[in-house]
Amino acid sequence: MNTPSPMLRLEDVRKHFMIGPTRLDVLNGVNLTIERGALAAIVGSSGSGKSTLMNIIGLMSSDYSGRYWLDGKEINPGNDDALSELRNRLLGFVFQAFHLLPRLTAVENVQVPLMYGKSPDWKEGKRRAMEMLEKVGMESRAHHYPAELSGGQQQRVAVARALVGRPALILADEPTGALDPVIGQDIMNLFKSLNQEGVTVVIITHDMKIADQCSCRMRMHAGRIVEKK
Repeated sequence: MNTPSPMLRLEDVRKHFMIGPTRLDVLNGVNLTIERGALAAIVGSSGSGKSTLMNIIGLMSSDYSGRYWLDGKEINPGNDDALSELRNRLLGFVFQAFHLLPRLTAVENVQVPLMYGKSPDWKEGKRRAMEMLEKVGMESRAHHYPAELSGGQQQRVAVARALVGRPALILADEPTGALDPVIGQDIMNLFKSLNQEGVTVVIITHDMKIADQCSCRMRMHAGRIVEKK
């Protein structure tokens, strides 16, 4: 029997920025493997390279060196169309700031990712959006606007939006950072429930109480993974 490939693997990934004549090395040879079905946390102080790494994993940054495999296939960072197709098909994103569109209702916000790629028709898209809102306990607020929702409710809608494309991997960048600890734990419980259903989840967080609930924890320092548990 063939062993399934990891969900993602990075080999000697490096990235730098130029600030005038000064070169700033942000990633300094990241080697990282995350297995399918993992609930993983990446932790580290501000400036350690966490968000830059997340952008590369999320196919939102192609200006790097090194090698990256996602879902068993090596990524070609120079092929923007292929990156966009993979991003829409495989990935779901959750951010600290929610990024809901204020003039759209909750269900309309959840439908937004279905506007890209091979999308279902409007009726099927709305059905799928409602199904995801039900999964996160927000079906009763489907027709409310973001301003009418609490922070925790907005984050649940954001999680539903990340799920609507049925991704294999969810990337969450400080998803509890804007929430009080009780609501933040509710969101973490939601991620754990999704993970138990087979979704691979990678969370960037500074909160060790969140990281300690993950099955795999990695610490970044000075652009490298320096510890893995």
